[in-house]
Amino acid sequence: MLALHVAPRFYQTWSFATAVCAAIAGVLWGAHRYRVNQLLAMERVRTRIASDLHDDIGSSLSQIAILSEVVTARVAPASAEIAEPLARIGTLSRESVDAMGDIVWAISPHPGTPIHLSQRMRRLASDLLPAPDIHLQFESTDESQARLRVETRREVFLIFKEALHNIVRHAHATDVAIELTIGRRLLRLVIRDNGMGFDARRDADTESSGAGQGLRSMKRRAAAIGGRLSIASTPRGGTTITLDAPVR
Repeated sequence: MLALHVAPRFYQTWSFATAVCAAIAGVLWGAHRYRVNQLLAMERVRTRIASDLHDDIGSSLSQIAILSEVVTARVAPASAEIAEPLARIGTLSRESVDAMGDIVWAISPHPGTPIHLSQRMRRLASDLLPAPDIHLQFESTDESQARLRVETRREVFLIFKEALHNIVRHAHATDVAIELTIGRRLLRLVIRDNGMGFDARRDADTESSGAGQGLRSMKRRAAAIGGRLSIASTPRGGTTITLDAPVR
């Protein structure tokens, strides 16, 4: 009896399957390394930008504030027309330094843990809401030890800052309660005040109103990180702002 042996085609051999698997693994590894290198390059750029802003622009603004104070001190009391603009320059310079500090912190790749965000928000609330005029309650819960993305940290902080500025400028509130909860999958920020409130639907649709622009900006920031911002407010009934954002 004659036995016939048919050799398998090349793509049916174990060696070919092994080579294909190795090629796929190589492509995946190369893509992973490329992604890691891109992230590292982006982190270096952020670090350089933060350093440049702090060292160059921040230093220049501080010098402007100091020089305006020196000139104001040398101007005669009768020169009120000169002293007032100089005082305004000093105030704007100091406010710009503070804003620059917030921007540098927000884009810096290092302080990415939830505790850094909570501490920064608590400090900002204490600075913006004067203790004698407003009773502030700040509660934070951290259920996640993961690092927050730079984008998430920046947008959450800027939404929070805009909300506090609105309370100071428009609400005339006496009580403000802030709750920050960072879970494994979700970050929730709730800001309540007992101020004058507003018609959220009408003011959000008003192009010329500062409130409308601020609300749209906050919602855009929330959407940019895959989150959702809801605002409940009525005239003279206080305002509650709730932000839900994913934690990745």
